[in-house]
This record gives sequence, C-alpha cells and structure tokens, in this order.
Amino acid sequence: HYDSKFRDIYFITSAADTDIHTMDYAIGGIQGWIACFSQCSLKGVIKGLGLTNAGDVNGSGYIAEAYNMGKNV
Repeated sequence: HYDSKFRDIYFITSAADTDIHTMDYAIGGIQGWIACFSQCSLKGVIKGLGLTNAGDVNGSGYIAEAYNMGKNV
C-alpha cells in the first residue's frame, strides 16, 4: 500500500528563465503524481529562477529558502 510511504511533498525546481510561470507545468506534473496518493499533499514549492550556470544559486537566496522550508518539516 503506497499511501503509507508518502505524506508531505516539498518540491524544488530550477530554471534559467526568470518568468514566475515557467515552472507551472512541472508543478502541475508533480500535483498529478500526488493525486495518485490519497494521503499526500504539496506542502511547499521553491521556484529557483534565473539559474543558468553552475554556482548561480549561491547568493540567490534559494539555498536559505530551502533550508528554512526543510527546517519546518
């Protein structure tokens, strides 16, 4: 019974694009997967935008955002 293995889902996405809606399809996809499990829910999403090159995340605030989200799990 798979429902007992999945509960709260936290999703971190990244893209070079800076449009806030860029990740909507990815988030919709994960929501479709979550719908297969009655006890699951999407509890948090981080959209890491404007991350083109390795290391771009450093100093962007996304690492702190992910840390804070995880700290509250």
